[in-house]
Amino acid sequence: MECFARVISPYSIRSASLLALVLAALILPAACIRGNDAPSKTALAEQAGATARFMAKAASPGENPYRGYHSRNYDEARHWLCHPGQPLADNVCRSDTRATAVEANGTLKPLDTDFERTSAVACFYVYPTASMEMSANADFTPDDETVAITKIQAALYQRACDVYAPVYRQSTLSLMALDMVPGVKRMTSPAKQDAYAMAYADVVDAFMQFVGENDGRGFILIGHSQGSELLMRLIRDVIEPDAYLSRHFVAAHIPGANIAVARVPAQADTSFRHTPACRTANDIHCVVGYSSFSRDDPALGDAPKYGVTEAANTQALCVNPAELVNGGTRLDARLPTGYPPVFRLILKPTDANAGPFRDRARNEAIDTPFYALPGRVHGRCVERGGAHYLAVSIDSPESDALIDKLPGAFFGNTGWGLHLIDINVAQGDLVRLATLQAKAWAASSAGESESR
Repeated sequence: MECFARVISPYSIRSASLLALVLAALILPAACIRGNDAPSKTALAEQAGATARFMAKAASPGENPYRGYHSRNYDEARHWLCHPGQPLADNVCRSDTRATAVEANGTLKPLDTDFERTSAVACFYVYPTASMEMSANADFTPDDETVAITKIQAALYQRACDVYAPVYRQSTLSLMALDMVPGVKRMTSPAKQDAYAMAYADVVDAFMQFVGENDGRGFILIGHSQGSELLMRLIRDVIEPDAYLSRHFVAAHIPGANIAVARVPAQADTSFRHTPACRTANDIHCVVGYSSFSRDDPALGDAPKYGVTEAANTQALCVNPAELVNGGTRLDARLPTGYPPVFRLILKPTDANAGPFRDRARNEAIDTPFYALPGRVHGRCVERGGAHYLAVSIDSPESDALIDKLPGAFFGNTGWGLHLIDINVAQGDLVRLATLQAKAWAASSAGESESR
């Protein structure tokens, strides 16, 4: 408590956003991040060196640089949330993905959507900030929050491809909470940088194991928030410079991060050197990214946290998955009927209800993990107040018993928009896009082989 008093000053309390204070109160012990919780700079340097040495072992340019690689942490299935080699009961991505369709008049019926599965491509998923561990970095034991968010975001992709999801020592919600309190951020900034360094080292290590195990297969990267940020760095620093990885990189679906793209070509500091935005469903070697807000979110006129960039002559990438898949604005949203406990605490009370009905009892009667609002959810990339984002809206329902806005907004006017459900607002479209991009990559790869 003494340490907390030093870190959270009276000024900070007066100035902090409501969300930051609630988070800090929930995870009070995190205010005293211990020195022995910080990542070892030596260990990170050794891991980075091992990565570079293994890449250098490729017999020739274009050969799989990680063939035969065995990670100390990821060579066994126990450090994976999702891995094809796991028993079915242990694979989080093999969980129930059934959805209930909720019509505009409130009628319920099963939603049976088929996705075309492929064996030519595997998917690599990195989950967002979810750990509530009382340290700067999580450990290798996944908590309930991490498992829950992986089920919500990644399990549906299992219908399109084998999903690999490593447990990694991510930067925690505890550190994020402190970093959001004014007057404390300058104290936590070095710890946050070190925490991200450890998280990134784990993601690189897991990715090396993944590529080694899937020799010859293409790969789709999937992430959100912290996961998307780490995958952005992986694309720029590891994939783009390597001929084999660049050729087998199918696409990245990484919403919830501020991906900088140039307003004027070659005149800006962008997130990627050679990776363009996906513009059609058959585009490969490209990226899909966006941040979602309710169309009339008041924070968009103030200081949104997402959909913005800092570099001159840039704007945040916004690719509407529905426009790629069906050429329109109707989003195939798959919304969870239950959020992880910590997210229920930081959502607006009405949004924490997590369901299509205003009445909690009616929501609890839905017995599937997801629900859909067929034909009623729309998304359009727009620019407002310097932000470039996916503006999401719902057609007015025929019944007053139904919600008229998607639940998923944080309280406290923090400018986060619908960040928590970035993937879910277009999840059906994203998974369908993955199948189309996998087919396009397989056809392209077959053509390359024939021409050799």
